[in-house]
Amino acid sequence: MIDKLLFILICLIYPIVHSVKEVDIIAGNRFTSNNYGSQISSHANNLTVNVKTRGVSINKDGFYIAFRDQGACISLLYVKIFYRLCQDISVGLIHFPETPTGSHLTDIVERYGICTMNSKTIQQPIGFCKGNGEWTFQETSLHDSCNCQQGYEQLIDNNYKNNSLLSRAICKVCPIGTYKSTASNFDRCQLCPLNSHAYDKGSTLCICNDGFFRLNSSIYSTPCIGSPSQPENVTIDEIDQSSVRISWKQLNDHVYHIECIHFVPCESFIIYEPRRTFINESSVKISGLDDHTNYKIKLYAEQISTHLFSKSVDLSFTTKTPISQQIHDVRIQRITFDTIVITWLSDDFVQYQIRYWPLIDANKKMLITLSTNNFTLYEDPTKAVRDFARELDPNLIVIESVIGGGEFGDVCRGTLRTSSTTKEIPVAIKTLKQGATEKTRLDFLSEASIMGQFDNENVIYLEGVVTKHHPIMIVTEYMENGSLDAYLRTNEGKQCLDASQLTRMLCGIASGMKYLSEMKYVHRDLAARNILVNKDLICKVADFGLSRETDADDGYTTKGGKIPIRWTAIEAIDYRKFTSASDVWSFGVLCWEVVSFGERPYWNWSNQDVIKTIKNSFRLPPPMNCPDVIYRLMLACWNEHYLERPKFDDIVQMLIQYIQLPNLLVPLAKQR
Repeated sequence: MIDKLLFILICLIYPIVHSVKEVDIIAGNRFTSNNYGSQISSHANNLTVNVKTRGVSINKDGFYIAFRDQGACISLLYVKIFYRLCQDISVGLIHFPETPTGSHLTDIVERYGICTMNSKTIQQPIGFCKGNGEWTFQETSLHDSCNCQQGYEQLIDNNYKNNSLLSRAICKVCPIGTYKSTASNFDRCQLCPLNSHAYDKGSTLCICNDGFFRLNSSIYSTPCIGSPSQPENVTIDEIDQSSVRISWKQLNDHVYHIECIHFVPCESFIIYEPRRTFINESSVKISGLDDHTNYKIKLYAEQISTHLFSKSVDLSFTTKTPISQQIHDVRIQRITFDTIVITWLSDDFVQYQIRYWPLIDANKKMLITLSTNNFTLYEDPTKAVRDFARELDPNLIVIESVIGGGEFGDVCRGTLRTSSTTKEIPVAIKTLKQGATEKTRLDFLSEASIMGQFDNENVIYLEGVVTKHHPIMIVTEYMENGSLDAYLRTNEGKQCLDASQLTRMLCGIASGMKYLSEMKYVHRDLAARNILVNKDLICKVADFGLSRETDADDGYTTKGGKIPIRWTAIEAIDYRKFTSASDVWSFGVLCWEVVSFGERPYWNWSNQDVIKTIKNSFRLPPPMNCPDVIYRLMLACWNEHYLERPKFDDIVQMLIQYIQLPNLLVPLAKQR
């Protein structure tokens, strides 16, 4: 029966098969008829059976198999046809699916793996299926191809078994109360730092608890720090018709800021002693108040190490009502080396109060704010300098080194010895070179006449001038860190210049410009190069009309002179209309300079390209890592309609809010 069957099979396929290849000859073993039948099917494993396995290379889409019997008494028990493959396998965080082997035993099939759930592909994982059905891998491909996502950590799966010595891993979600901010296989889920929480599984960061803040918002492993406590033991010690003294308990690592409110913020001519902000003492005296007037004072504490502000302590008071009568016939009756006798006409007053103080510097200036517009125009800046700047004795000035230079002469570092003491203070000294023309001399002195009218912690302070000797000098306070643009470029990437610190610097500049705008002064050239930075990173507005060296492409010459196009508002370019609103536009560009760490606005564009694109409503894009609220402030400053731009007073209030609530600086601006 079998002989005939084999013969029929060969006859059926022979016309179809063009070529037949003999693979092997199979010889049969002996077995008796008694164990034939059911034993073959149910006890075949106990029989002596000749089994042969042969591999055949397949080069076409299909094939035929035939058996030829040459007349022997033989039984074909079973035929098993199969192909080899590499089984699906998971190695580390990579899964390789089932893969057929190549046509030949020596063939190697390359197969791409798939990163497992909750992991991300770093580079394409590759495995190799060998002809014998075994996998082989490159060690670097296994370790460097897939990483667990943020919020997941890698764990070895001990429940998974494969034929390889390599183990499978899984990405396990970080439990509640932990976080993992990196996409890495080496980092583990960490407990939330102090004063922070993670309420969800798979958290990538821990959020600070209410009332706590993280100093560097980009470093999630740092603990959250609470705001400083409010100033303690705040009292009003002295009060009269025009002044008040406020005291408090001074704490280490704290400075204090005071805000005076009289329906609106107090007038700019009010005097704060020793100063209004960054007070490192335990009291402040406020003078220049109106009599019989209600005032409100807000006192803030700032922690120096964290730059965080406390909630304010609010005080209200009313200045005293002055006595309607005056003291008459006041005379100096007698003066000796240690005594002075003063007399006056007695009246019905209960008591008299005498205040006296030493006149330390006869040249000390006094600022007077007038209620009427009786301004004086000076044709000769020399006379204006005499009125607004004190003349210094050149013997008290020591020039130590040259730190810069310009069109007028050298800029030097030196010291100034006060006339009443032997104390020396560091100063910057601008000198006028020998042989300067009369016009150059007048231009040089014009800046001193302007600076001499200003007295604000965010405006460069004029110590005095030397005009009666040569060389002519302008002496100002010394700013250790130089110009803001150079400082930013030098210190880019340093941790001290995080978003909060940059915002504090911008707030100082805006405060100085607020003061100048209230003094009806328009700067016209507000840029990072004209801001100076001291050792405490306090920024001060400088350069009031003094000619300077700029890049050749930074100016655009019009009939009215040369203006810095990249920092200048549209209306100032077209109509030379310079106002406080055009200074606000320049402040927006300055903000862009600060956040970009001194990058040049509009890069290498020509001035004509800058003008054209601005008029077509183009605005500078947000720099890298720019807080969204800061970029929105820039766009507000660049409003095409100058009346709709924010005032410097508004800008100061916004920046103070960002400083007090640093979480507002975390969301970054998106490219538009």
